[in-house]
Amino acid sequence: MIKTYCFDKEKQWDQGIPPKEDSVSPLTPLPSPEVKSISTPTGVALATAPCIRDQSDGSFRFCTDYRKVNSVTRSDSYPIPRIDDCIDQIGQSKYVTKFDLLKGYWEIPLSEAAKRISAFVTPCGLYQYTVMPFGMKNAPATFQRFINTLVGDLQGCSVYIDDIVIYSQTWQEHIAQIRSLMERLCSANLTVNLVKNFEKQFKLAVDASDFGAGSILLQQDSEGIDHPVCYFSKKFNKHQQNYSTVEKETLALLLSLQMFDVYLGTTPFPVIVLLITILSHLSTT
Repeated sequence: MIKTYCFDKEKQWDQGIPPKEDSVSPLTPLPSPEVKSISTPTGVALATAPCIRDQSDGSFRFCTDYRKVNSVTRSDSYPIPRIDDCIDQIGQSKYVTKFDLLKGYWEIPLSEAAKRISAFVTPCGLYQYTVMPFGMKNAPATFQRFINTLVGDLQGCSVYIDDIVIYSQTWQEHIAQIRSLMERLCSANLTVNLVKNFEKQFKLAVDASDFGAGSILLQQDSEGIDHPVCYFSKKFNKHQQNYSTVEKETLALLLSLQMFDVYLGTTPFPVIVLLITILSHLSTT
């Protein structure tokens, strides 16, 4: 249920008489520093109820229920890219890095009219946003336009709202692209969410044949289903082909750990290694 609130003590909005702004009682500051930094006290007649939502990392997000506002808002037709198209652009690139932006919406200032529409209620008083909040109908299209303007001409860069992917054929080119991206993000006061990129435990599935090694880096979704993050394969040289089965699988594990060090070397969680032959051998020696 969506509630619309009236803050005039003597008149009710359902009587069709809008309250006067000077009839609003004095406001006290919001206790949350984060919400206070993106909002300001207001005296507008109508407001929306906020809510608190759990996030996957255990933190909370302050949200506002704008369904009533969205129902009478004219849609922004700026195109949002398809995720499949973003993936296809990567093609045969050898180096791929994904960045997630932290609260990028809050870098978009609201017009005075939009500020009044964004008003929300709290136990401490009536407030309005000064920056673009989550939940507004045209927020994704607005941010997509903004981020495309910021990095649209950057080679080897694909963007889906607040997810940015950099891809390239060589390591030197990849580093140069990332440096250019970081400079542009800094100029726009945008922050990369490092925690979100590595918030889940990794699984490393490793195997070896007579002629080469292969592995898959995996992560589980909320339903416990494993999804591939990266793939690795390498052909053994003539000396390595003479190794025993256990030695080949051990080599495959070492090569995989080296390959995925950028992920596994920074994760705070233990890495689950899926290699039954090695584990069975080690447990008996």
